[in-house]
Amino acid sequence: MFAKEKWKRFLCDKKWFLLALIPAAALLWCCFLYIRMTQTPLKSLDISPASDPASWHFTLADGTEVSPQGENLLLPPDTVLYCSRDLSQLDFSLTPTSILAMNRFGCDAAILSDGKLLADPSLRYHPQEGRFDAGNQPAMYPAMYSDIITLGSAQELTLVLSYPGGMASIRQLPSLVLYPNLTAY
Repeated sequence: MFAKEKWKRFLCDKKWFLLALIPAAALLWCCFLYIRMTQTPLKSLDISPASDPASWHFTLADGTEVSPQGENLLLPPDTVLYCSRDLSQLDFSLTPTSILAMNRFGCDAAILSDGKLLADPSLRYHPQEGRFDAGNQPAMYPAMYSDIITLGSAQELTLVLSYPGGMASIRQLPSLVLYPNLTAY
C-alpha cells in the first residue's frame, strides 16, 4: 500500500509534470513545422521556350535568327540552336539561391548565364567553338534527362541545344522551371 501512495504522490508532483510537458510540447512543435514545410508549395515559374516563345530569342550558331511558325521549328540534324531570354523582366528578382530545373528529351544541352558557361549536362559542348561533339561519349539516346542547376541572380539565360536527329516542333525544346528563392522555405 505504501508503494501505491508513493507512486500517486510522484505522479501528482508538478515538477515532474512540467519536465515531461516541455519535451512533449517541443516534439509537437517540430511535427507542426515539418507538416508546414512539406505542405508549402514552392514558388516557381515555368519559363519554357515552348510555353512562351515570344519571350525567347532563337538564333543559330552563325547568328541567323530563327522564329517558330506556330509550333513548327524545323532544324536539320546536329544544328546548334541558341535560345536566349532576358531574366530581368520577370515578375520577381532572382537571388543567389535561384534554381533552374530542366527536363529535356533526346538533345544535347548547355546552359549559359550572362554569356558564361554555367552547366554542360551532356558533357559534349565546346564553348570556344560553339558546338557539340560526341567525342568518347556514346551516341545520344532518345531518353528523358532531368537537370537541376543553381542559376543564381543571372540577368540573361541562354540554352545551347543540339538535336542529333533533327527538330520539327517547338514542343521538343526543354521544359524549364525556375525556383527564385529556395532559402525562403
